[in-house]
Amino acid sequence: MVKRIKKTKSISSLVPLVLKPIKKNNSSELFQIQLNWEKIFCSNIFNFSFPNRIFFHKNKRILEVKVKEKKIIEISYNSDLILSEINRFLGDKYIQSIKFLKE
Repeated sequence: MVKRIKKTKSISSLVPLVLKPIKKNNSSELFQIQLNWEKIFCSNIFNFSFPNRIFFHKNKRILEVKVKEKKIIEISYNSDLILSEINRFLGDKYIQSIKFLKE
């Protein structure tokens, strides 16, 4: 029979360790943007794109948006509109820039 060397941990001590990386990668603002993406934009933007993540680069918040390859140029021309609509939705100048990725 094998004896345990380490003591068992309670679930309440493990939950913060599990949730901390999830919270770090997905902000509540990103979640709000993802939930309301269809309400914020018309169908020609909504149908071909989706917000992926928010990250910091040189003290700027950048929204990364995945776009279908055939529409990436068309949607990237509307980046100013997308940026202004997202900031209007969040009520502040929360996002400073947008980065588009091919899906």
